[in-house]
Amino acid sequence: MPRAKLSELKVKDLMTTDVVCATVPGSRRDVLRLMREKEVTGMPVVKRDTRKLIGIVTRTDLVSKPAEEQVALIMTRDPLTVAPEDSIIDAARLLVERSIRRLPVVEGGNLVGIITVADIVYKALAESSLEDPVSEYMERRVLAVWEGTPLPVALNIMRLAGVQALVVLDSSSNLSGIITDADLMKLSEVVFK
Repeated sequence: MPRAKLSELKVKDLMTTDVVCATVPGSRRDVLRLMREKEVTGMPVVKRDTRKLIGIVTRTDLVSKPAEEQVALIMTRDPLTVAPEDSIIDAARLLVERSIRRLPVVEGGNLVGIITVADIVYKALAESSLEDPVSEYMERRVLAVWEGTPLPVALNIMRLAGVQALVVLDSSSNLSGIITDADLMKLSEVVFK
């Protein structure tokens, strides 16, 4: 059987059906534990003991609301969703236009799967020649902070700029490293242990 082209695929062809979910009621600690154990950076939120989708919670949500403990107050309510029969191209367009990494797949109000940027990219890369240089796709707009910048200030810069990473410079303006929302999440895991 010939392989289907990306343009011919439906969401159901690439979605993950064994979805890691947070529940409401639930806590920040529950979400952090799930993210660490399942190695995910975001997940749909369902009403406890159901598959009824009520929100989505991401690493960015956790970082942007550091003092909040309840999942219901951290999550994004009524997230964008797709249906299993929607085209992959439409799902990809929505992910790009809204600058998001994942879309819950819903049927009849119930969560039936999730489709991520990675799911689509891996399929697209499998079909491509892989000869384009990285420079054709890299982000050229980057923000930098000094390595002595306090963490709360760096967090606020990330939150206000809507970015997940900052380049870190030393006092001579040389590249020292990078700090990401993942680094801040690891710090919060240490704090919440």
